[in-house]
Amino acid sequence: MTAPKTTPLQRHMAHERHHQDQEREMSQRVDDDRVEAKMVLVCYNDSKKPVRVPPGEDGLQFLKNKCSTLFQFDDNVRLDILFQKYDKEWDEVVDLEDDYVICHKDKLNMVVQPSLLTLDGKVS
Repeated sequence: MTAPKTTPLQRHMAHERHHQDQEREMSQRVDDDRVEAKMVLVCYNDSKKPVRVPPGEDGLQFLKNKCSTLFQFDDNVRLDILFQKYDKEWDEVVDLEDDYVICHKDKLNMVVQPSLLTLDGKVS
């Protein structure tokens, strides 16, 4: 018994379905990556920058490292970075502890206390 012959139109339609399936699968992978990554808005002075926080990096230490380069501080400045967030219960912006876990769509204020380093590497 031989397989029935397919027409060029049938082959084209099968190819299109395969292509659409591949696009759907790729789109799903991208959506999954977006779900896992968190986006945070970091506000510093007049600047407001969205920051992508990769999966597993949901602590403030990641943000401190990222913001040191993102806001382009000079190498001769040692930074003490503190993050703050609005708290509904207090109706105020409050300081966040280092063990705070970042949430998707957090809006955080960054407070920087710089210390200049002298030529010999000491903090002044």
